Amino acid sequence: MLILKHSLFKGLVFIAVALISLLVNAYQSPYLKSDFGVMLSDMVNRRNLSTNVDKRFEKIKKALPVNGHVAYMNNRTLNLIDKSGGLYQTQYSLSPLLVSEVVSGTKIKYEWVIGDFNPPVDVSVVTSRMHLDVNQDYGDGVILFHNAGDSQ
Repeated sequence: MLILKHSLFKGLVFIAVALISLLVNAYQSPYLKSDFGVMLSDMVNRRNLSTNVDKRFEKIKKALPVNGHVAYMNNRTLNLIDKSGGLYQTQYSLSPLLVSEVVSGTKIKYEWVIGDFNPPVDVSVVTSRMHLDVNQDYGDGVILFHNAGDSQ
């Protein structure tokens, strides 16, 4: 039994040394270093993107209720090409407020609607198609609309 434990320990030590050696050699590889640098750069850029989205929605968040539900629309809602921050980033920025995407052609059931568009935005198209009133344009494609009809 003692011999089995000793050989098992030696085997585990061998595997640990081999893994450490592999990691050290892999880190010294210029190919893997560049991939690691790219991966790290992507992570930093994503963090910056989230920060930028948070900044875009700081002012509108102050105008909305702390809790509740709002609708969200972007260029895709209007059948246009969407390059905006997206629903998930808006949900994250406005948490704990619940944000639901408006589906084109359906009735909006919430009092407040957040517009997240690629600038420049033709607000008259949005208001006429969706029957909304502009509450405030916060710039950079972020607009708060009021849905006066049949809101809950």
